[in-house]
Amino acid sequence: MVNAFALPGGYVYVTRGLMALADSEAELAGVLGHEIGHVTARHGAQQHGRSVLVGLGAGIAGILTGDRGVADSVSLGGGLILRGYSRDQEFEADKLGVRYMTRAGYDPDAMASFLGRLREKAKLEARILGEGSDPDEHSLMSSHPRTIDRVEEARAAILGAGPVDGLVDREGYLRRIEGMTYGDSPEQGFVRGHRFVHPHLRFEFTVPPDFTLVNGQTAVKALSPNGAVIVFDMAPPGPAASALDYVRNRWGARLALVDLTRLTIDGLEAATGVTRVTTERGPFDLRLVAILSQSGRMYRFLFGTPARDTARQTAGLQQAALSFRRLGVDEAASERPYRVRLYTARSGDTVAGLVGMMPKDPNAEALFRLLNGLPPGSEPTTGQLLKYIGY
Repeated sequence: MVNAFALPGGYVYVTRGLMALADSEAELAGVLGHEIGHVTARHGAQQHGRSVLVGLGAGIAGILTGDRGVADSVSLGGGLILRGYSRDQEFEADKLGVRYMTRAGYDPDAMASFLGRLREKAKLEARILGEGSDPDEHSLMSSHPRTIDRVEEARAAILGAGPVDGLVDREGYLRRIEGMTYGDSPEQGFVRGHRFVHPHLRFEFTVPPDFTLVNGQTAVKALSPNGAVIVFDMAPPGPAASALDYVRNRWGARLALVDLTRLTIDGLEAATGVTRVTTERGPFDLRLVAILSQSGRMYRFLFGTPARDTARQTAGLQQAALSFRRLGVDEAASERPYRVRLYTARSGDTVAGLVGMMPKDPNAEALFRLLNGLPPGSEPTTGQLLKYIGY
């Protein structure tokens, strides 16, 4: 996740994902300077009525709890987008950020170069998720609506248009982040293609090949281009006497469930039930599957399909639920997180060849180019220090 934000009181947060995307110490300094600008200008204290657009997980939760206000906001392709500062506040934070990073000795042009990298990341994510809308709606730019032109305008307002001889330090920065975890940690579980594996809790499952897996803080979501969704999460141990009792009387208590059935999945007691709900997108079929773990925790699959497509999707979704299985200690220990790795380009190296160092993925080349600022069709130069994702 690429994100940075500031809270009143001076707390500034930067994610690992942002640090991996940044290509120099100066770019990171630009992000920090901008966020510090929000703090010192008291923008957080000035904000009122920030709106939260509820995405997939909360929307489905609204359907299940009977909250029509939430249910009507279902967005099958979206995430959780926090609308934040005004354009004037962003411009003021840009000017303050340029001032701070320049006084600290950094090249102020790095603020604009990072924004360019951020926008390319947003485009890549939108393409992966099949988003047809503006990629800025699904990225850090949604809450930081800045453009490269406005950052350059802020730079000119503070420093003029001339060059500034400031520190960039690309190599030193990359050496410092080498080995940093990239993507999810073992405590969060890993997305590996169409497979989700949680080495910390020792389980895995696989979704159909036309779904895209997205790992969140509280749930794993899988999205299909035709509007079908899968949400996997966990509920703490409770008083339910059985998985069937849990589905019927707790999780689906407000739903008109039919076809309530007991199941056994990987030797564990499970249960399922189905219902149809009405949304702004038309009739939507929901299937609930609960699996009772040995610790009493409930593992939960929520499958949602447009009613017109349920028959075609049923077999694949059933297989996804049945693919849930527990991992042995050695299996879990063999699952490792991805890390940022470095490579110095040699004569004759090509992007196509270097991508082979990355985990197999249809978007590996696009990610490699993004991390290293290599436009399509370009090749690395001899001696160039490159980032790649490995183990």
